[in-house]
Amino acid sequence: MIYRRIFVFTSGETVVDTATEKIVHAQPWRPRSSVYVCDTCGLTYARLEVWAGDRLQPFETYLMRCEQCPADLVRFQWPGSIIREWDEHFNDGLPLEVLQREARIHLKHRRK
Repeated sequence: MIYRRIFVFTSGETVVDTATEKIVHAQPWRPRSSVYVCDTCGLTYARLEVWAGDRLQPFETYLMRCEQCPADLVRFQWPGSIIREWDEHFNDGLPLEVLQREARIHLKHRRK
């Protein structure tokens, strides 16, 4: 099945709609929509809507750091990132625009 994904970033980045791409998804169930919430300040900094036809898939929540909060050096995650270090299928299926955003975030924090 072809799923439509819409990435919404509260940092003002544009929405990326990948309606023509097939989601890489190894699990036998449908991919879920996601909400990324900062575990420090509570900001919802990103949202990924997954649509199967005209049906929005249920949301799951990920607690990570937003770009405004200090980095947690215990984690792999850079603040503001949506990369899931435990889910290579999700990461492999990210569109170019989202990967470019991730690269900017990682470079910004490596320079500090």
